[in-house]
Amino acid sequence: GCTGSAGSTTSPPACRSLTTAETVEGASAARRARSARDTAPASAKTARQEARKHITASDFYDPAYEELWNRIGALDRAGRKVDPVTLQASITPTAGPGRRLMDAMVEITTAYGLPDSAGEYAEIVRGWSTRRRLGTAAMGLLQRASDPSTPAATLATSAVKVFTSIR
Repeated sequence: GCTGSAGSTTSPPACRSLTTAETVEGASAARRARSARDTAPASAKTARQEARKHITASDFYDPAYEELWNRIGALDRAGRKVDPVTLQASITPTAGPGRRLMDAMVEITTAYGLPDSAGEYAEIVRGWSTRRRLGTAAMGLLQRASDPSTPAATLATSAVKVFTSIR
């Protein structure tokens, strides 16, 4: 049973009886957990809708994340639940791209994020996407600047257009 060692006046913490306050708190925590679980799909969908206001699949650097974003969108458009099981069912886990998709899916489904922060997370992805586009444009400009047959004025005008179009 739940008794302490011989002569002990206290029982082990795991065996002591719950006080009324602990019982109420436990029930309240269980109710909160159930409530969070029951509303999670709706808040997650709202979070994805908010994220879509800020980013597109091409904003992701890793092609696997881009593909997962597309698959999540397809599940949403089809009115299906988006969870690790339905997402995994859309992936053929073979070597190569399928294996990378599975790895990326595990990474995103085990990460901890808050639905209320979806807009902020999306802005982080978008910021890195903009930086990558700026870097790619800079490398292209550097390559063109190294070509002596390209007039400097044309290069400068082109650079202004390219860099101002990156958002």
